[in-house]
Amino acid sequence: MRLDGTVAHERLRHAARDAVLTVNDELAAWRARQRAAGAATLADVPAPHIDGESAHVARYRRAVYHLTHADVTEKYRGYDTTKSGGQVAADLAATVDDSRRAARWAISDILGIARSTVELI
Repeated sequence: MRLDGTVAHERLRHAARDAVLTVNDELAAWRARQRAAGAATLADVPAPHIDGESAHVARYRRAVYHLTHADVTEKYRGYDTTKSGGQVAADLAATVDDSRRAARWAISDILGIARSTVELI
């Protein structure tokens, strides 16, 4: 996440903690099943490894990162209300949506749920 200094450290920390809580809530039932199967940590759950790390751990981090990014971007996109700022805010709305989708996909991948995107036409 690239920051330009406008986001206070405490705000970023709060957003990251909230993201961790959200991901943990989404994975609660799955986590209970894995613990019942004998896994003490996420890294203990059988999964492919990449670069020496469990795919589940990498996806968990990805979900937390993207939810944090979406939260921070969403909260700070409206500061500049000039005409150019309005365009930036519109562009950032897509960024927020992309980040939330990436987080959903990471969680779905951990849960073993197929990804799908549905839109009303």
